Amino acid sequence: MSIQILTTEKDTESLYQGDIIFIDEVIRKNLIAYNKTKAETCDFTIILTQSCDLVKRSELGNKCKAQLLHLGFLSSFDEHFADNLSKYCENGLFGGRISIIEQGKAQRLQNYLERLFNNNLSDLFFIPEDNGQGLSSHHVVDLRDQCLISFNYYDNLLMNKQCELEEIYRAKLGYMVSQLFSRIGTKDWDKDELNSMLTSMINEKSIILPKEKIKLVKDRESDLSSRYPDVEQLILAIKQVN
Repeated sequence: MSIQILTTEKDTESLYQGDIIFIDEVIRKNLIAYNKTKAETCDFTIILTQSCDLVKRSELGNKCKAQLLHLGFLSSFDEHFADNLSKYCENGLFGGRISIIEQGKAQRLQNYLERLFNNNLSDLFFIPEDNGQGLSSHHVVDLRDQCLISFNYYDNLLMNKQCELEEIYRAKLGYMVSQLFSRIGTKDWDKDELNSMLTSMINEKSIILPKEKIKLVKDRESDLSSRYPDVEQLILAIKQVN
């Protein structure tokens, strides 16, 4: 079971650091200049500006201190996972139809994912799926990839607020943004549940083999490919190589 990091309530009067905003066409047009690919493909952005700088003040003409608001993109975790998996898998086997990963590398990948899920990396913020709040899949925010939008779009951002972070995760995000290093202790996922989930995730997308077995598979790649044109049969044959 994933950790709940989003609140079940939403403040419709003000913006806060950690607010997740649906990217409508008005917002999208403003973000394209910073990262065209993400602006065109991402559905949500997150406010990275400190909450204290987002408070509207009468002495500022009902404006907030921040005249430019910092935003980050909620990118697909599935794509992030696929990119990282490819770095650890053996290259060029079976025409790219099957991903094979050595056991030690699979463990290193799992260790990395565990740190990501628990938000213990300095530059990436992980947001688990929460269908109740409109997030149907996991997302990753690269805190190094920030963009700006004018205060003039404050009301538009507020109107498109999807959900908010729980206060402790808002605080952690704040430290990560300002220092790219987290000093806020938040609850980790249950270790056994997370290990089981990550192992299944890696197994679903690749075949985990010991180093000596990978050598055998490489030696027999041509024979296996010709004998088993069906991918499912090929996977089974690879697992049975001795």
